[in-house]
Amino acid sequence: MVGTSLAAGTLGLPGLFAARAFMPIFAAALTMRYAPEVGWIAEFGLLQLLGGEPVPSWFTADPTLAVLGTLALAELLAHKSSDARELINLVDQWGKPLAALLTYLGILGLADQAALDALLAGSGSVVLAGSVLVAGGTLLVGSAHNALLRSVIELDDNDDTGAVGLVSWAQDLWSFVGIVFLILFPVAMLLVVLLVTGVILALRRWARALEEGAKLACPSCSEEMYRAALACPRCAAANPEPAELGWLGTATSKAARDRDEHRVRLLADRRCRQCATRLPSRTTSQACPACATQPFDDLSQAEGYDAAIARRLPPVLLASAALGLVPVLGLIPGIIVYRMTLVAPYRRYIPRGRGFLVKLAMWFLFFFLILLQVLPGLGILTVPAMALISFAVYRRSFRREARALPAPPSG
Repeated sequence: MVGTSLAAGTLGLPGLFAARAFMPIFAAALTMRYAPEVGWIAEFGLLQLLGGEPVPSWFTADPTLAVLGTLALAELLAHKSSDARELINLVDQWGKPLAALLTYLGILGLADQAALDALLAGSGSVVLAGSVLVAGGTLLVGSAHNALLRSVIELDDNDDTGAVGLVSWAQDLWSFVGIVFLILFPVAMLLVVLLVTGVILALRRWARALEEGAKLACPSCSEEMYRAALACPRCAAANPEPAELGWLGTATSKAARDRDEHRVRLLADRRCRQCATRLPSRTTSQACPACATQPFDDLSQAEGYDAAIARRLPPVLLASAALGLVPVLGLIPGIIVYRMTLVAPYRRYIPRGRGFLVKLAMWFLFFFLILLQVLPGLGILTVPAMALISFAVYRRSFRREARALPAPPSG
C-alpha cells in the first residue's frame, strides 16, 4: 500500500507543478509538517511514510517553510500582474522541474529510513528513476501548459476580459489544494492529474492545428497568410476577401466590408495592418516580423488611429450606463465592454510598467466607485465614470508614446 501511494504521488507531481513552481512545494511542506498532528489523517496516502510521527527534516523545518511561504506569496502576486508575469515566465521553465524534484526528495527524506530501504530493496535505482520521471515529466507537461497559456493570452492580451485572471486563480487553487489531495489520496488524485494533463496536451495540439489550418494560400505566390490579412506578407498581393475579426481578435467566417475600419481593428488587436501577424512589442515604433510593415508610418497615422478609437466613446458610454443600472451583475460586463473597446487598443502600444503610480491611484478610485455601484440608480454614473477615466488616462499615454514617431512629410 505504501509503495502504491509513493508511485501514485511520484506520477502525479508533474501535473501539479506544471502550473506553479513554489505554491505546490509550500503546500506539500506544510501538509507533511502539520497534517500528522491530526491523528486520523496520518493513516492516509503518503503520510503513511511518516509512520504516524512527524520527522524533523530540512523539508519541513521552520526556515524552509518561511522561505517557501515567501516565494509562494511572491509567485501568487506576480501571476496577477502582466508585467511581473513575463519576468517569472523566464525562470519557471526550469524552476518548476527543480521544485518538483525537491518535493519528491523532501517527501522521501521524511520517511523512516528502514521502511524506505525495505521499500526500495536497498537500491538507489528506484529513487533515481523517480527523480528523472518527476523532473522530466514536469518539464514536458509544463512546456505544454505554457504554450497553451500563451495561446489564451494572445486571444485576450493584458487580460482585457478578465479571462486570463480567472485562469490564473484556477491554477493557484489547483497547485495548492491539488498537492494536499495528492499527499492524502494519491491514487485518486493521480487519476485526476492524468485527466487534466491529457486535456492540456490535447488542447495544445488542437490550438496549433487550428492556428495553422486557418491560414489560406496567397492567390499570387501561394504563401500562407492569415485569413484576416489585407495583403500577403511575401508579395504584398491583396487578399481578395479578408475575414472580419471577432470580439477577441480571431478571424470569423464573415468578410470585412470596410478595409479602412478593418485596418483599425487589426491595429487595435496589435496585429500588422497589412498581413495580420501579431506584433511582438508594446510600442508604436516597431516592424512586423513577417512583412516589415510599421504599425504607424508617422505621427499623423497614429493620430488617425487615435481619432478612430475616440469615436467609439459615445456608444460605449451609453452601453456602460445601461449595464451599470443592474446592481452587481451589470458591473462585470460593463467593465469588459469599455476595457475591450476603449482601453485595450491604447494599452497594447504602451510599454509595461509605465505610469504604475497612476494606475495604482486608478485602482483605489475604482474600488470606491465599485462600492457605489451596488446602490440602486448610481450604477448609471459609476461604470461610465470608470470608462471615461480609463479612456482619458490610456489615451494620454498612447499619445505620449506616439511622439517618438516621425513627423508626417510636408506638402
